[in-house]
Amino acid sequence: MLGKFMKILDMERSLSDPNNDIMASIYLLLAGVADTHSKVFIENLRNRNSEGCKVAEDLFTCLLRCSDLPGSYPVDETSSSITFGFWYTLQDDILSWQDTADYAELLLIIKPYYRELVCIMIRKAMYESSEENSTWTLDDKETFRCYRQDVADTYMYCYNVLNLEMLDILSTKLDEALQKCTVNRDHWNMIESCLHAFGAVAECIELENLFLPKLMITLKSIPYTDLHYKVLSSALETVGAYSEWLADHPDMLENVVPLVISGISNTEVSPSATMALKDLTHNCQKYLHQYAEHILMASQSVLQGGQLRLPERTRLMYSIGKILSILPVDSIMQYLQIILSPSFEEIQSLLNSQPDPSISTMLITRLKVISALFLTLHIQNKPASGVQQPLLVIGQNTMGLYTIIGTKYCNNAEVIDVLCGLLKHIVTTLMDDSKPLITDILNLVVNIYRETPQASVLGLSTTAMIDDVWTR
Repeated sequence: MLGKFMKILDMERSLSDPNNDIMASIYLLLAGVADTHSKVFIENLRNRNSEGCKVAEDLFTCLLRCSDLPGSYPVDETSSSITFGFWYTLQDDILSWQDTADYAELLLIIKPYYRELVCIMIRKAMYESSEENSTWTLDDKETFRCYRQDVADTYMYCYNVLNLEMLDILSTKLDEALQKCTVNRDHWNMIESCLHAFGAVAECIELENLFLPKLMITLKSIPYTDLHYKVLSSALETVGAYSEWLADHPDMLENVVPLVISGISNTEVSPSATMALKDLTHNCQKYLHQYAEHILMASQSVLQGGQLRLPERTRLMYSIGKILSILPVDSIMQYLQIILSPSFEEIQSLLNSQPDPSISTMLITRLKVISALFLTLHIQNKPASGVQQPLLVIGQNTMGLYTIIGTKYCNNAEVIDVLCGLLKHIVTTLMDDSKPLITDILNLVVNIYRETPQASVLGLSTTAMIDDVWTR
């Protein structure tokens, strides 16, 4: 029966206008059988000279062809996504043999399929090289975005089988793509697809000292200004994905931190750049002293420019808090004066206006941005005697503003929710050091709750009272 299906598929593929519905129906049937009976086919593979082994090999090869259908998904074909579930099930069932004597032999049998699958997905995950004459609709682009996420998940399954062999494949493919780009810049999409693959398997990798150092050096040397912005975007996402690995290899930071700093001022890639910076400052904080001034200056410039959206500004403030926390207190206060003063001045101006939906939205935006910094601004080592935590100083100096907000917007649940989140960040970040603020915060909580009972107010009061009890 499999042979008949394969003949039909071969015939359809040979036509200039194949019947995609017939092909999809057959592939759905075969993928369903393979997925459901994966363990049976694995058993058949162990009997190398049996008819069952031949059937299993033919079936797996057929499903590889499905994954490798010509053209781009979803505009040229819509069937290559059918096999994703099977490739997961197959690797999962193979890994269940890990504690057996046959595991090594099974890996040798199954690895060629996954090696080929990696190469196939690099091609299938490529963007169009030119978007100017694209006929893709918005729905097509969204479907392709989801498809690439499925591809990313499947890369992880491939890594589970191939391990370092997969990094070898990706490294080779990336070198090939870079070489092609020196001749024709239209091959940028292959570079991007390789970086997408590297980023997808980051969480699977723990100790690796051969391919990843080479990758970090390569990221530094890619001619981004000559290529589509999506290459830089994927490179930044890759940096963020490997931030934990970079924490164990801080000597590699010099290759990627300048790339991230330059990216935050580029509106096309600022979402990826701010995410990468957030990951780096979270995982590599103690190794970023030498880059602190450059990061803060670039961040300040971008924030003043006003071109970032709220999510990017929030992530950037999170990173600023992390970086400030490793600086001397006097430097922290100087930077805070420069970075926060405009926001608090804007809040003061907004509070002088009559509340309306637009004013509330602007107020919420500014509170969220400041709150992100408060979440991370904390000096780990106790300041010298008589020197207060910078966040405590800021909290004391701005508590009057929060009181006015609580009074003026007590009936606006969204504003109060954000305000309570900000104050909760102050308390949880400072912990014992927040004691001088607790009384003012609890008074604010009581006044708001008396006017309009809200869950967020109760949450803040719980946090404040628990902290107060622990600091007594």
